[in-house]
Amino acid sequence: MSSRKRRRIITCDACGKRREHGGHGWCRTCLTRWVYHGRPADGPPPALSPAPCGTDGAYQRHLRKGEEPCQACRDAHAAKQRSYTRRHSVSSHWSREEAQAAVAVAARSKGVADCRLVLEALGLAPSGAAHRDHVGRAA
Repeated sequence: MSSRKRRRIITCDACGKRREHGGHGWCRTCLTRWVYHGRPADGPPPALSPAPCGTDGAYQRHLRKGEEPCQACRDAHAAKQRSYTRRHSVSSHWSREEAQAAVAVAARSKGVADCRLVLEALGLAPSGAAHRDHVGRAA
């Protein structure tokens, strides 16, 4: 059982919600926001408005609330996932099997030179001469 005393319930002067008292006539959320923003003289700044539907943030909010995301939010989330996948893929010009082979080689190689030799042999990396020409120095 918690040893924390229960605070009285008030109607917050800042947000108008009925919650536990935090201090200065505000709920804990508004008091925390006031302290975080440097204790402005005019009180706590307004709470941020929730992300509008059709954004990835709204998709996450639907999930937190246990709701089924709307179509606009699902589309926004899918677009963000596609963008993430493109930015973080091993290489956009490799097939899935080639990418898996490259990851396996990298995991088992003893060093960068060893990894490059094996990838060159598999045809997944340019040869040493071609790489030096492309980069302008030895690998």
